[in-house]
Amino acid sequence: MAIKGKKKSQSRGSQARRRPAAAPRPVVTPRRNLPWYRTRGGMAVAALAGLIVLSLIVAAVLANRTSAPASSTGQQQGALETYTSSIADLLQVAAPTAGQMAAAPANAGDPGVGQLAGSSKKWDAKLADAEKNAGQVFPVPQVVTAQRLFSESIHLFSSAAKTYGLVPTVPASARGPLLQRAADQRDQANFIWQAGVELLDKQRALAKLGPSGLAAPIPAQPAAPSPQPSSGKSGAAKKQSGSKSGGGSSKSGGKSGNG
Repeated sequence: MAIKGKKKSQSRGSQARRRPAAAPRPVVTPRRNLPWYRTRGGMAVAALAGLIVLSLIVAAVLANRTSAPASSTGQQQGALETYTSSIADLLQVAAPTAGQMAAAPANAGDPGVGQLAGSSKKWDAKLADAEKNAGQVFPVPQVVTAQRLFSESIHLFSSAAKTYGLVPTVPASARGPLLQRAADQRDQANFIWQAGVELLDKQRALAKLGPSGLAAPIPAQPAAPSPQPSSGKSGAAKKQSGSKSGGGSSKSGGKSGNG
């Protein structure tokens, strides 16, 4: 009898063998067209367009440079005029108070010393308003230093007003030096303001503008006239010349008589 199991196992073994796989077939990809800007003609067109844009930019920059000085000068002049008007308004607030301080008593024995306490409060209140207005003025870069001088002047005027208010509260022996200190603060504040006006006028001249016309809060006092030379010497000379002429005439008369 044949052994079935062996035949069956052999048949299974022969069927279990795998066949070799076939080689992969080459895939043919379709040819793609290049974008227009990557072609020679497209690159030439792009280069030409870039040159045109660059030339337009250069022309615009040159035109802007030629027109910039005129426009910047006009803007600078307008800014300086606006700033000058603000300082003129500030001067109208500070000048009356500074003028009253200029008329303050200078001697400890002056009867007006007792009224300095009340006057000082009024002056200080007015100058506080002026300081507030000065803080709201925004200068252009060219006049920042002048603005600092104006602000410092107002602050120093306020300090002088406070010093005047202390005079009636101190002994009589200390009033004289305190009055002198207040006067020095007042005069220094006036000098600082004038320095600010000079700086402002310099910047206005650079911008081809006329003087601001601003004055110091306390106008300068006119100089005293120089003393005239005494007429005593000239009178003596006249007398001497008269005596000489008289003597000469008498001599001439005597000679004529003798003749």
